[in-house]
Amino acid sequence: MGALETLRNQDVNFGDRTKLSGPSTKTLAWMNVPEAAPFTVYADAKITGPAALIIPLVTIEWGAGTATVSSEYRIVGRLRVPLAASSIRVDARLVDEGGAPVPAGVVAEVSAFIAAGTDGETIHNARTVVQSGTSGVLSVQSERVLAVHGYNAGSEPLWAMLFEGSALPVAGAVPRMATPAARLFRMRPASPREFVAGVVWAASSTPLVFTPAPGAALHVEAEILL
Repeated sequence: MGALETLRNQDVNFGDRTKLSGPSTKTLAWMNVPEAAPFTVYADAKITGPAALIIPLVTIEWGAGTATVSSEYRIVGRLRVPLAASSIRVDARLVDEGGAPVPAGVVAEVSAFIAAGTDGETIHNARTVVQSGTSGVLSVQSERVLAVHGYNAGSEPLWAMLFEGSALPVAGAVPRMATPAARLFRMRPASPREFVAGVVWAASSTPLVFTPAPGAALHVEAEILL
């Protein structure tokens, strides 16, 4: 008796753009092909509503044959997930900062697609935002920050700090990133740092929490992933 061969039908929807509203979940892309191969899942989102309270979340399920695994990913800036599989499914939903479903009326336009191959996960394409002074708003939308560097043009020892949000921090705020800025400074986390509700920088006269430093003169260059 000859070996039995399992045949799989090819079933694909490589991508879609749709509006998510409230607590609903929608499938944006799926594929089922005969043999496992490298693929990359991309996703992006545009939110209508209080961005600080909304996080687009995708669940990616992938595998080969009847075996699958799954994981959840927040869409912050542009999401890019490399995989090797013969089947992939991408679902999307909206949650708040605590992970709970958002109420009806909150809307986001989410795009997701599956592309064959990989585009070099270790290659980071970024735009540079340059600002100077005591503080500034680097972005008012969700971003992934690759690195921040610059120099202190004044004589006072300072700390360069990054905060999540689109407004300047209040005294006592705890930074998401911080580094001494006696002269030259640089912050580059092991992986790009997520900022869901925007990115703000400020010069602080204290290291652990933000203390305004009037008259500070920091030159800041931020590398933000595209």
